[in-house]
Amino acid sequence: MGIGSLIQNRRKELKLTQEELSNGICSITYISKVENNNIQPHKEILDYLLERLSIDPKDLALFDSETMNEKARNVYKAMESPKTYSQAKELVPDFMDCYYQNTNPATKATCSIVIAYFNIKEKKYKEAIPYIEFVDNHFELIPKDLQYNALKTKGFYFHQTGKLKDALNIYLQAEDYAKQQEIIDQELLYQLGMLHSKLNQFKVSNDYLSKALKAYNSLLNVKRIIECNMIIGINYSRQGTYNKAKEVFLTLLNNDEGTINQAYLSSIHHNLGIVFLYMDEMDTAINYFKEAMALKNKDEDKIYTLYYLAYINKHRENYDEMMDYLNRGINYSQNNLAMHYKFRIFKLNVLGKKQQLITLMENEILAYFKLTHPVVYQEILLLLAELHKGLSQYKKSTYYLEKYINLNQIKSRKEVLL
Repeated sequence: MGIGSLIQNRRKELKLTQEELSNGICSITYISKVENNNIQPHKEILDYLLERLSIDPKDLALFDSETMNEKARNVYKAMESPKTYSQAKELVPDFMDCYYQNTNPATKATCSIVIAYFNIKEKKYKEAIPYIEFVDNHFELIPKDLQYNALKTKGFYFHQTGKLKDALNIYLQAEDYAKQQEIIDQELLYQLGMLHSKLNQFKVSNDYLSKALKAYNSLLNVKRIIECNMIIGINYSRQGTYNKAKEVFLTLLNNDEGTINQAYLSSIHHNLGIVFLYMDEMDTAINYFKEAMALKNKDEDKIYTLYYLAYINKHRENYDEMMDYLNRGINYSQNNLAMHYKFRIFKLNVLGKKQQLITLMENEILAYFKLTHPVVYQEILLLLAELHKGLSQYKKSTYYLEKYINLNQIKSRKEVLL
């Protein structure tokens, strides 16, 4: 449908008239019909026109809907796999060319799916927005299977930008489509597992991740196998099912044959430290936390482990070490507001600066965690109730306690340590 536009644009670019282009090839009327997309040029005539215009025949693929649809399917699938992502992203410029040169909205929408997904994978979220919007506006023009990819892409965008409820709504639409078509899409199952974990729906998360794990095992996708098991273990830990969490993490360590990278190994040691901390096996917890610290190269990666080491040293009355961990945590967490607030709460509480702590929580922290982390939000409400009570401010204490009681409380391990 867009071949005529390509010929017309190139002719004007070369400052040729229709008469000059058609000379010795076809009539001016024929060229006019081709440029207006009223007729499909005969192959022999097309070849002559392309030669005169110095157009590579390969560029015509950008204007063939079926060719671009099939290419989009293959490239999207390749971008979902870490093994083939680098190779697949090299083809994204082809889709950019297609989007900006083509006049067919259906083909432009197909290209938009791939471009949006690429930008999200590259964490270029603002760049993804116009392509997501174009797909939304032309959704019904897209083939059914590519509509499925469009839904996954939009869900992925919401997921990565922290709009978790919006992401869940879109992902569930994609899941309905997959069920109707009897598709087993391990990547969608994995994303749903991660999302439910972030929404503190741990059992549902593990159900999705277990299904994804079966598919990844059959595909021998080691990276996703490790990631699924890690999230399952974290879910058990956050539910307080520490023996199951310990079993998952120790199995990962014991079965490692050099396939787990350093970042994952540090995370496994860190999470085993948490498990043993809550099982009151402090010496074992410290050993795992220190192993995790040794495996972390960047300061910002150390903040979660520093937080737990500060807590353990406080309860062992090792105040110098505790303060060292707290101060390092505050310095390292400048780009992680959630952890920065947690460190400041801990330090102000230790120093006995109760009124300063109340002011910080009421003016900044409460609103932040209400939007980002419901478990921490409910803990902050309870902490504010206790702090006001300790200062004999009973009206305020009752206010926060009632807000806490009226919440649909999420059962999870304690997140704010003091």
